[in-house]
Amino acid sequence: MIQINGWLVIIPTYLDEDLHTEIDEKAIYSQVDNIISNLKYNEIQIISKNGIKTINFFLCTNHKTAEAEEMLQTFEKIAKVATGSYGLLHVWDDYDDADNFRVIVARKGVVEWTKDELFSPNSEMIFDDRN
Repeated sequence: MIQINGWLVIIPTYLDEDLHTEIDEKAIYSQVDNIISNLKYNEIQIISKNGIKTINFFLCTNHKTAEAEEMLQTFEKIAKVATGSYGLLHVWDDYDDADNFRVIVARKGVVEWTKDELFSPNSEMIFDDRN
């Protein structure tokens, strides 16, 4: 089984727009829209509240599918295009990485995979000992 759950706040750049007038925020948002509109398997929507644009990610499937791969790639693509974006994507693939949650962290255009032993569903902090 694979579970993907997370969020990404969409911000075109982490640089000061007043000092970097060459940055075209509309073009960056357009690139993000194109990434989303070209998805084959997922229906991801940008939610806008009080001027903040956010995407929520959720997937639960029995096996790692093209849908799951596309979701992971979408998170990474958007974070790299809109470099001011930040967010977390928790991934639990029970066929991978000793059955632990891993977290994809996006900040300043960099996307990193980290291990999250505290939040893993198999941690005793979440479930009792299953043995």
